[in-house]
Amino acid sequence: MEILKGVHLLKWLKEETIKKMEEVAFSKWQNSRLTFRFLKVTDKEVTIGATQANLLNGQYLNQKELIQVVHESFDKFFPKQRVLVHASPYKESPAQKVDSAWIKKKMEQLGIALKDICDDTGMNNTQLSAVINGVRPLSDAMKAMFFFYFKTKEK
Repeated sequence: MEILKGVHLLKWLKEETIKKMEEVAFSKWQNSRLTFRFLKVTDKEVTIGATQANLLNGQYLNQKELIQVVHESFDKFFPKQRVLVHASPYKESPAQKVDSAWIKKKMEQLGIALKDICDDTGMNNTQLSAVINGVRPLSDAMKAMFFFYFKTKEK
């Protein structure tokens, strides 16, 4: 995975300086799963995009914190230019909360039987039962399918 993208826009910088920036970016990747991209570079401004990936510990940075990290990390490399930041904090998919207990709860709330889901989705009854009872793990695609299935039934 490329952690620092768009360095081709920094043609005037020494290779040594770019290496230092890559080291800073790699450190931020290891600690917070941050990636950076140089979006636009002019004589007066450098625009850097920052994105945070999924973290196991769930300690995500908000937009203000992401902007601060970019300034702390890269302002020193551009003393004669203004650094602008496009921050994209991590946003968890609502489908990630789906598990067998969530499915059972939704079935109860909406009065949906296993047979109804089988008829609506074309899934095999045995396979579906194993998923709903937690015997078979839910893939991300199945989580999304169940999330949107129940979302349409709520209307």
